[in-house]
Amino acid sequence: MATSATAVNITQNTPRAVIDWRSFSIGNGNTINVNNGTGATLSRVTGIDRSVIDGKLAASGSFYLINPQGVVVGPSGVVTTGGRFVASTLDIGNNNFMNGGPLNLTGSGDGVVVNLGKISSTGGDVFLVSRKLVENEGSISAPKGSAELATGSEVLLKDSATGPQVFVQAGTHGDVVNKGTIEAAQIDLRAADGNIFALAGQHDDLRATGTATREGKVWLVADRGTAHVHSKIEASNADGTGGTVITTGNTLHLDDAAIDAASWDISAPEFNAGPLNSATLARNLSAGTSITGKRDGRHGRQRQHQPRRGRAMDGRCVAHAERGARRDARPAGDAREHRRGQPDAACRFARQRQRRQHPERRHARLVARTRHHLRVLRHERHLHARYSAAERVVETGAV
Repeated sequence: MATSATAVNITQNTPRAVIDWRSFSIGNGNTINVNNGTGATLSRVTGIDRSVIDGKLAASGSFYLINPQGVVVGPSGVVTTGGRFVASTLDIGNNNFMNGGPLNLTGSGDGVVVNLGKISSTGGDVFLVSRKLVENEGSISAPKGSAELATGSEVLLKDSATGPQVFVQAGTHGDVVNKGTIEAAQIDLRAADGNIFALAGQHDDLRATGTATREGKVWLVADRGTAHVHSKIEASNADGTGGTVITTGNTLHLDDAAIDAASWDISAPEFNAGPLNSATLARNLSAGTSITGKRDGRHGRQRQHQPRRGRAMDGRCVAHAERGARRDARPAGDAREHRRGQPDAACRFARQRQRRQHPERRHARLVARTRHHLRVLRHERHLHARYSAAERVVETGAV
């Protein structure tokens, strides 16, 4: 290790190494260079201060920065690696790291991981991991790998050339927020039991470009929370074709989502296609994106909707979804007016679903209907008795 007034140079001659620091931060105008070849370096902070990167951190290979108190890349901060970059508040065991293979990250720290600057990996992946919050308001680039932001009580990092490399365990209700730009071969925003926020930025927000061995895919996964998708998302393979966006959540908010991909897979236990969601789906279908909806998670029914006007969309047609966008521009009217605007099949589907979800309402309606029929029947019997008596009086008078 060599130091100067504004730089620290670390040279590593082994494939893997672990360094414990009481504190690890880089001030504006300062640099830390890690010359570790194609190897990997684990830097663990054992002190009470979070790591703040306002200067430059460069590594020729992979660099793991572990700090339970939190990691913040400031607006002037720049991180560049030739291999994988990991910033995490969850710890990795020394033996686990030195042996290689899948990495198990655990810990109880409440620190957060935030990027306000620039993080790039020229030949590997970028992973930001925390228990409570991971947020990107800067830029992340991994053209040959994946960029994955995840929250959970326990996280497994596992190499994969086809799918996500981060697997999370619930228990923290942590959120993942993207307000910046992420460009990578594959992108994954994942919260075990928290929420996902893909919010609109000034430029292309999420852009997956694929490689020769990886398809261009974007995952937005909040299995037990809400997936908020309010930004532009692009996904394509390396040759410019294909591309898939996968959105999963216990609840879905898709307002203003602009999906530029061959297909968009949506999964939720119950999806309410209100005016805003309907307008979003119709707009993306019209733009040429094929949408596949799946209910009840992985065990629900699956329906695919091609980008063609009039194709059924979970009981509602695309034309109805477009009417929903216009309806959203005016105050809500009588519910009966909304039902009249639906196709007959959609009306029946909506009524049947309402009966299944609210059996007490159905019972109340049946009771009211029965009472009404009884009142009508008594009234008819009363009229019949009066007419019969009148007829007998007339007949007696005639005799």
